[in-house]
Amino acid sequence: NRAGFLSLLDQRSDENLSSALAYLDLDRFKPVNDLYGHEAGDHVLRVVGKRLHATVRGSDAVARIGGDEFVVLSDCDGSDLERMAERLVGAVAEPIELPGGQTVQLGASVGWAIGEHTTSGELLRRADVALYLAKASDEIRVAEYNAEVATRDSDRRGTENELRRAIAEDELCLHAQPIVELSSGQAVSIEALVRWEHPERGLLSPGLFVPVAERSDLIIDLDRWVLAEAIRVASRLPAGSPKVSVNVSGRHLRSPELADFISSLLDDYRCPADRVQIEMTETHEGIDSDAALATVNRLRARGISVALDDFGTGFSSLTHLLRLPIDAVKIDRSMVSVIDKPEGSAVVDAIIGYCHAQQLDVVAEGVETGTQERLLRERGCGLAQGYYYSKPRPIMELLDEITAQAVGKAAR
Repeated sequence: NRAGFLSLLDQRSDENLSSALAYLDLDRFKPVNDLYGHEAGDHVLRVVGKRLHATVRGSDAVARIGGDEFVVLSDCDGSDLERMAERLVGAVAEPIELPGGQTVQLGASVGWAIGEHTTSGELLRRADVALYLAKASDEIRVAEYNAEVATRDSDRRGTENELRRAIAEDELCLHAQPIVELSSGQAVSIEALVRWEHPERGLLSPGLFVPVAERSDLIIDLDRWVLAEAIRVASRLPAGSPKVSVNVSGRHLRSPELADFISSLLDDYRCPADRVQIEMTETHEGIDSDAALATVNRLRARGISVALDDFGTGFSSLTHLLRLPIDAVKIDRSMVSVIDKPEGSAVVDAIIGYCHAQQLDVVAEGVETGTQERLLRERGCGLAQGYYYSKPRPIMELLDEITAQAVGKAAR
């Protein structure tokens, strides 16, 4: 299906024909697989494919090019294509009855682009950029690749090229934030956080460049730099020092090379495995795939602990807790921020209770007030992290302070 579509797109490009391309991605498809199984997911994809065919013109080509992504190739103009994209979104939104009698309702995001004398790869890339814009917005479902988007895309590609150079020329650095034991107030671990020391723009936070890396293979290179630096730091710490925790991308977690790469770093730096923790973010796609599970099991077999980060922000939180072989759960800041409200406290109570039953450590993220800390302690939460304790700081500065505090307490 994908190969046939790409061949048709290449043919139109070779003949210098104007082409209009709509790139569609299903929303809320993954929970169908998680809750009802892959046979139900396959059924949904077939239904969606038939609906898309019924929505477009007979001369248009529809293809599924991977996962839950579809494309429509047409020769219509911009206004017609935009209207067609809206119809595609509406067709997908109609309820779908599963073979078992259950009903699910999906959504869709569409990016579209028109190209004349444009290569097939470039047209597909432009539609994909527009799709990314549609998916990133809470308000729009259909986005066009236009001059404004092209400017943003150019900026993104510029950032990507600069980041590639920054990794090669060692412009990155590590900051860290402590994770505190609520019963003692002591920092028991730290989370390593990457920063970019840009030669012209100064110190850049990860929100300005990590999303760019995640849209390309650069996220693997970025992960590897952070892992190497964090393990190097952990290897030089004296016994009893805080554990160093590192977040890895969902794409990297599915790579069969990740466990070997981390093991080789531990061996090269002679770093005990129990000084390192790997965090995986719940919202990252595929963290409960067979490949990711295999990686997690290998890491834990080596003695590395694994935490589920940002818990509560994904569609299938309970499914993740049941499937993933983890050692700790980090409650997302969005729930910690409403712990003083009945609905917030009830959810946090449930998470803490489940984790205690499964003998999992619980870390509350984004703690900013003494009231939040008190409520978390009353509910039996063991660990906390947030601005209430410390903002992210250069990793060695933070570790030196933690060591000095430990020495001072021992002396007293």
